[in-house]
Amino acid sequence: GLSLPQIKSSLAKLVDLQAKYWCPATGPVITNISEDYSRLLTFLKRPCVVERRRVGEPRKNLNFEPLLTFGRYRELIDGLYQSANFGNIVLYVDSKGRGLLVDPCNCVWNFWEPSVASMKADLDLLEHETGLKKIEVVLLTHPHGDHVQYADLLRERYGSTVMATPDVALMLKEPEKFPYPCMLDWYNFPFSNLIVDKILRYDDVFYWRDVPIT
Repeated sequence: GLSLPQIKSSLAKLVDLQAKYWCPATGPVITNISEDYSRLLTFLKRPCVVERRRVGEPRKNLNFEPLLTFGRYRELIDGLYQSANFGNIVLYVDSKGRGLLVDPCNCVWNFWEPSVASMKADLDLLEHETGLKKIEVVLLTHPHGDHVQYADLLRERYGSTVMATPDVALMLKEPEKFPYPCMLDWYNFPFSNLIVDKILRYDDVFYWRDVPIT
């Protein structure tokens, strides 16, 4: 949860300690501190470089006051809904009730069965308020468990096609092989991995109902 300047400051303090080893939470012990420190600082500069700014179109129609609020959801612009409880759901619904959902988890943490019940209740509410009839596509942006939790539920309920990029698909298929935090094996889910239905390449444009998505 640190900002880039805070991370750099924290790393600088570690260098000042002149430790012989760094033992990160994940990954191997760091013994060549000066080399790794320099490499990491170089890496941290990359997020600050914007090669091309992407702006939604038409920008003049953007309205940051929600058009509608119901339950834990808000309608940001016509047909675009988002969870407002720091949850991860973003839902697009077209005029015929067809939907595309990004990151299927409403971030209600409980034992498994009550959590599933809360998601089913959310879907009932979304259907009632948005005219949603079927979620055709589920997109998973990254492999954290709280962003993919209900992919199977949506497949079961709507016959949704679950899609992800190659790296995300692999990490969901074999999460135990990757030393990253918040993977599936961190959560008390009744499943240990997740298989996607379709892999999307980063350099391809995916079309959903004539809408281009990259």
